[in-house]
Amino acid sequence: MGELKRMEQTDLALNRELLQSFSPAKYFKNTKVRTLEQAALDKQSPTLGSMIRDNGREFSEGILEAWILFLNESLALKRQMSDQQIEMASDMILDEYSSLRFADLTVLFKSIIKGDFGSFYESLSIDKLMSFFKEYFDKRCSVSAMSNDSKHYEFNQDISDVAGTDRKSKSREAQQKQTQNAISHINIEKAKNKN
Repeated sequence: MGELKRMEQTDLALNRELLQSFSPAKYFKNTKVRTLEQAALDKQSPTLGSMIRDNGREFSEGILEAWILFLNESLALKRQMSDQQIEMASDMILDEYSSLRFADLTVLFKSIIKGDFGSFYESLSIDKLMSFFKEYFDKRCSVSAMSNDSKHYEFNQDISDVAGTDRKSKSREAQQKQTQNAISHINIEKAKNKN
């Protein structure tokens, strides 16, 4: 019996630690991510999807419900979301926005609390919350796409610089050959630097 009780206490302590690691208070206090652009570059905080994979759906719903409850209380509205609405919103958010990271949640929730999404007229509802998530997610995707386009452009410029050519003035076959030569040259240079 003593061994079973000790195992239960250990499990309880681990669960408490896990819950605290995802708490909104922790992220609001400790995160260095302040803007949507910084959140888009963040690779440290876990995604909602990875939380589901690692800890299960029920645990993940509970964590997200805690975040929504934190939002509910922070806004001090006359008509707050009910427990049932919070559960439904949590489920919908996990289904539709599992690629968001906790850094994104922090930026989004801070923006909601600051009033960046407009006035609430003394109430918060599922449709309002989901519209905030959609607006944030659309902006987040645009920022990520621009970042990827920029990286692609920089990569092409680097290859052009190494090849010593203007890529736009060559045929497609010539561009591919020069690209392959440039990549080979880069790999040779990397190998030389390692030795």
